[in-house]
Amino acid sequence: VGDKGEILHYGGTDIALHYIGYGHTNTMLVTRLPKQRLIYIVDFANNDSTGWRDMPGLPLNELVAMQQRLLNLDFDKVAFGHGRTGPGDRETIKRQITYYKNLLSEVRSAVKEGLSEDEAVISVVRNLPQYRGWKNYDRWFKMNVRGVYRWVTKQ
Repeated sequence: VGDKGEILHYGGTDIALHYIGYGHTNTMLVTRLPKQRLIYIVDFANNDSTGWRDMPGLPLNELVAMQQRLLNLDFDKVAFGHGRTGPGDRETIKRQITYYKNLLSEVRSAVKEGLSEDEAVISVVRNLPQYRGWKNYDRWFKMNVRGVYRWVTKQ
C-alpha cells in the first residue's frame, strides 16, 4: 500500500487501506469502509484509554502525527483493536490526541524544571487528573509518564 492507499473490492464492499505512519512498526495500516463511514485502527489510538505500559518503540511525535492524520480521512465511526468496548468517533480521536499532547507537555515541563523521573510521575499525576477515569489508568498511566520521560530526555 503506497502513500495514497489502496482500495480492495470484496463482494459488494469496498475496503480502503491507508498507510498513515510508522508507529511501532513500518506496516501500520488503517482500514476504512467508505460506505459505512467506519475506520478500524489498532495500537496507536484507543477509546479513552491510556497508552500501553511505557509505550515501548513508539516515537511519540509520530504517534500524535498519525492520530492527527486520521482526521483527514472520511469517517464517522471508529472501531478499535484495543481499549474500551464499543465504537468511537472523531471526537474520540481528538481526545486521544489531547491526551498525548497534554502528557508530552507536562513531562517536558517536568524535565525543564529538572525533576527526576520519579518526581515527574508525581507531578504529572497531580497535574492531569482528568484522565483518572480512562481505561488502564491505574495500571499504566504512571508507566506512560515514565515512557514519555525517557523519550523526552533522549531527544
